[in-house]
Amino acid sequence: MRIAMLAPINWPLPPNGYGPWEQVAHNLCEELVRRGHDVTLFAAGGTQTTARFVQTTPYALSTWPEEE
Repeated sequence: MRIAMLAPINWPLPPNGYGPWEQVAHNLCEELVRRGHDVTLFAAGGTQTTARFVQTTPYALSTWPEEE
C-alpha cells in the first residue's frame, strides 16, 4: 500500500523530549514501513525516518534559529 503521512512541524521526528503528536506520527510511520508499506513522510527538517522523507520546512518550529 502507498501511504502519505503529514506530521506536525513543531518538533522533528522522533521528538527529543516533548512532542506527543510527533511521537505518534513517528511510531505509526515506522511500523507501517516495517510491515512493508511504501510510506512517504512529510515533516520538518531534522526528522529521522526509514520512510521516504519530504522536508516541509528547513527546521522544526521548536528548533528554528533565532535571527540576529
